[in-house]
Amino acid sequence: MSKLRATAVLLGLVLTGCQTINGPDPVAVAEPEVPAPEVALVAPQTLPPAPPPAPPINDNPTQVLGLPAAGLSDLLGDPRFVRRDVARTGVAEVWQYRMDGCVLDVFLYTGNTGLAEVAHFELRSIKGANGPLAESLPASAQRACFARILERKTA
Repeated sequence: MSKLRATAVLLGLVLTGCQTINGPDPVAVAEPEVPAPEVALVAPQTLPPAPPPAPPINDNPTQVLGLPAAGLSDLLGDPRFVRRDVARTGVAEVWQYRMDGCVLDVFLYTGNTGLAEVAHFELRSIKGANGPLAESLPASAQRACFARILERKTA
C-alpha cells in the first residue's frame, strides 16, 4: 500500500498546486490612480477676416487716352519730366515717366475747351544709361512697363 499511498500523496500535491487562491493576483502590480487632467472648455478663437485680395492691375496703357491732366496725375503720379509747347492752336505738353528699361511719353493737348487731355502715348525702351532711346516696345513689353509705372505709384 505504500506505493498506492505515495501515488495518492503525489497526486494530491500536484492538484493543490493548480488550485486558485481567492484574493489579488500575486503577479499583477497595482498602478497608483492618477487623476484625469482637468480640461477647461475655451470658446474657439475667431480670427479677423482676411483682407480682400488687391484688385488686379489694369496694365492696358490705352486707359490713359482721353484723361484730363489731373486724372493722369492721379493714375500715374507726378511725371519725371514735363515739356510744354505753346502754339496758336493750343498748348501741347509731354509728360514723361521712366522705369527700369522703359519710358512712357504721354502727349496732352489743350484745345478749345481749355483743359489738357491725353491724345497720344508712346512706350519705348532705353538702350543704356546714356544711350539713345530705341523704337517702340512690343505690346507685351508695353503692358509690363506700364504695370511697373502703376505699381510704383501705388507703392
